[in-house]
Amino acid sequence: MAKNKPDRKGNSITGAIILIVLGLFLVLQRLGISGFENWWAIFILIPAISSTENLVREIRSRRGFHFAMASTILGILFPTAVAFMFLFDLDWSLYWPIFIMLAGVSMILTGFINEDAPVGNFVQRYRPWLFSWGSGVIIFGIFYFMNNFHLANLQLFESRLLGVPILIASLGGIISILYARQHGSVSKTFILINLITSIFLALPGILAILNLQLQLVGSLLIIALGLLIIFGVVRKS
Repeated sequence: MAKNKPDRKGNSITGAIILIVLGLFLVLQRLGISGFENWWAIFILIPAISSTENLVREIRSRRGFHFAMASTILGILFPTAVAFMFLFDLDWSLYWPIFIMLAGVSMILTGFINEDAPVGNFVQRYRPWLFSWGSGVIIFGIFYFMNNFHLANLQLFESRLLGVPILIASLGGIISILYARQHGSVSKTFILINLITSIFLALPGILAILNLQLQLVGSLLIIALGLLIIFGVVRKS
């Protein structure tokens, strides 16, 4: 019975906050002060408010950054973004890249998980990839955001700038190799897989930045694989 009291208290506080916010919006609307036509969107904030309380409890009860904390933060960010889109009546066709950026933030947040559970072991192995992919996705969203508000040239964006986030994402393999070497011995298979993956991802980015034909990707990949095979044979000998 005692264990349920904190949850009941938390639920009561969440309900009270929602009622207070809803009441304030209704009062402002009746007085003609509020510019929020879609006041009903505050109900979308209910999961965010509840997740905020859960995050506080997680921080108090645990040490380090756990998967539950990462998922709770995302449970705050995404509903809040959706609610603000409706509350301020923002144009979805212009502001949708925000959700791409939030997806990148979610990858980076996942990369900070340091628990010993299977999820933590998975993150520890692929942490550099999560950081590189997250950064690439965020920059990808920023470019689309700039494009929507005419802060970047459309033709330049589509042909060259697109290669930048791809190159950033491809750095995960190189960083993984360097990170693994600093924390112990690294197998040749691990190096080879990460190196091939990085090259495979980097080639389209390089071609986009150089404004070359994408048909060249296949030819360059064959050359890259041949070089890697030669490298492996030389290392064995």
